[in-house]
This record gives sequence, C-alpha cells and structure tokens, in this order.
Amino acid sequence: MKKLKSHLNTIKGRLYKYFKEKYPKGAVVILSHTGNKISNIFAKNVEDINAILNGHDHKDFVSLVNGTQILSL
Repeated sequence: MKKLKSHLNTIKGRLYKYFKEKYPKGAVVILSHTGNKISNIFAKNVEDINAILNGHDHKDFVSLVNGTQILSL
C-alpha cells in the first residue's frame, strides 16, 4: 500500500506540474496494465484523469469512477 501511495503522489505531482498547468483543457489518458482494482484507486484519488485504458484483467468492462472513464480490454 505504501508503494501505491507513492505512485499516486507521483502521478498527481507530474500531472499538474508538467501537463495541466501548461494545458489546462488537455485530456489525460492513462494506459495501464494494473487491473481494474488499481485503476479504480487511481480514478478515485487523482482528479483530472479523463480515461484509463486497462488491459490486465482480460475482460471487456467499462465503468465511470469519479468522472474518469475506465475501459478494460
């Protein structure tokens, strides 16, 4: 869990520092292979993610979490 919190803080910091400040209307799409459980945690804890494309679970699944579209393939 400690490592996951570290990753969340890194994503938040880099998202805002390197992208959202420069492109406030830009879309944020994450390509992930972490599975739906971790993708849901990211969506719940990091604002301004528009979509997460997830490929770990090998199941077609679509959900909306905290305004983030999660698409699993």
